[in-house]
Amino acid sequence: MVNRNLKILLWFARNYLLRRYDWPAYVTFKTTTFCNLRCSYCNPAYWNGSIPPVDTQKTFRIIDNISKSAAYVMSFEGGEPTMRSDLLDLVRRAKEDSFYTFVTTNGTRLDRIPLERLAEYLDYLHISIDEYHNNMHLYDQLGKFRAAGLKVNIQVVVTRRTLGRLEEKVRRAREHRFKLLAMPAIDYPGNIRLSPDPAEYKREMERLKKLYPETLNNSFNYIELWEKGYTCRSMAVQVEPNGDLIYPCDFKGGVLGNLVDTPLNALLASRKAKNLREVCHTGKPCGQYLHMQTSAMASLQGLIDYGIPMAKWRFTGRA
Repeated sequence: MVNRNLKILLWFARNYLLRRYDWPAYVTFKTTTFCNLRCSYCNPAYWNGSIPPVDTQKTFRIIDNISKSAAYVMSFEGGEPTMRSDLLDLVRRAKEDSFYTFVTTNGTRLDRIPLERLAEYLDYLHISIDEYHNNMHLYDQLGKFRAAGLKVNIQVVVTRRTLGRLEEKVRRAREHRFKLLAMPAIDYPGNIRLSPDPAEYKREMERLKKLYPETLNNSFNYIELWEKGYTCRSMAVQVEPNGDLIYPCDFKGGVLGNLVDTPLNALLASRKAKNLREVCHTGKPCGQYLHMQTSAMASLQGLIDYGIPMAKWRFTGRA
């Protein structure tokens, strides 16, 4: 099994030296479409249970088939991933397969998981804490996550109504030497319109990044893209609970294939994948955080801008 730090070098070589195509670095694994919350800005497909998950052994095969690629980050998400009873086993398998492991959760069910055991296999715990998750009380419980040995990245969905309260959340994260990621709400069809004004969002993010450069996890390069614009890239991919690969993203793409029996590399090398990448590179970008931040890494400066603070956090444990 290739060391995960060597996988980063392999990914770098494919994208920046060989220039073969946008090789994914980040895998969003939607391990379940069930969730215990009903956030108003969320796509109903992420909480209505519309896609049944495969069993644990088939999920292992999905992880193994992705591990043969240069992707080096696997984020277990949902839905709410803690609703899967085998979550610890999945995170452990990803760790054994040389991934940097993330779990993205609303935090309301973490009392059902042995945090010290989770910390053995997990590199970063992403907890969504904001008004729309109705879990602001978790800011008062951040100390227990540090005590368990977990590195926490707080995720805040920023809306036009809550942008003015973002700084207080950043301060709370800094108190515990954690990081905070501010993601603008996306207006899905049929949902209430909550996305912030782009100019106001950029202005406030610039101000906060200068005040809290080590705490606010959004990179300067990402913030600048809100004014400069960008070409959407496919450096992050999404996997559904049944193993379907959504490519290049859930806005412009569709199901490329299934990872239960097919390696990620084989799917990405197909003619269909090439055509979908061309679609990704054209048209208006969606502004979704993950794809925008990874697109910011398409330049070497953007990669350095994001990578150095994360490396510092990785090896020192301090934001």
